[in-house]
Amino acid sequence: MAGDVIWMTILMWIAAGAAFAPLGYFIWKYVQKHEEARAEADSE
Repeated sequence: MAGDVIWMTILMWIAAGAAFAPLGYFIWKYVQKHEEARAEADSE
């Protein structure tokens, strides 16, 4: 039965990763764009 618990935990982590990966990607792209815009504003 212990193996079933481990398997369920692994599946839960995969599901959570799949759910949060796009969110994390969009946040990362937004931060990159924001940093570039701020760098350009500082150089003027």
